[in-house]
Amino acid sequence: MTDAIAITRTVLIASAAVLALVDRNSVYPILFPQNAVPPCLVLNIVGNRDEQMLSGPGGYFEARVGVECLAETPSAAIELGTAVLSALGGIVKQTVGTATDVDITFAGIDYTDSSDDRSMCRRILHFTVRYKP
Repeated sequence: MTDAIAITRTVLIASAAVLALVDRNSVYPILFPQNAVPPCLVLNIVGNRDEQMLSGPGGYFEARVGVECLAETPSAAIELGTAVLSALGGIVKQTVGTATDVDITFAGIDYTDSSDDRSMCRRILHFTVRYKP
């Protein structure tokens, strides 16, 4: 089954700019494994809906996906976020995996923070992913 996380991950691991900064196996859906080492990306669904048409559900889904860019330094987290913005910025009416009519747009959320012990820095970006599974 195709979902917004799978679409986003597929686009990110196809990006040379992203893969220059993280290993393709370091792009995780939902959960950051305990033994994982930064830099890495963690993808989460923030919201999801099926667009309604006059005849009922349209079968076009629109999800908000949060991309957490995790790194050991602030500059590395910022750089990774910039690569993610670039990778996801130009997706318009594309086929990604089995999903068609895929559009990905930056949703305006971009913030930074760090872990409580300051050992990891994080840049979080939100994107809207519209697609037909």
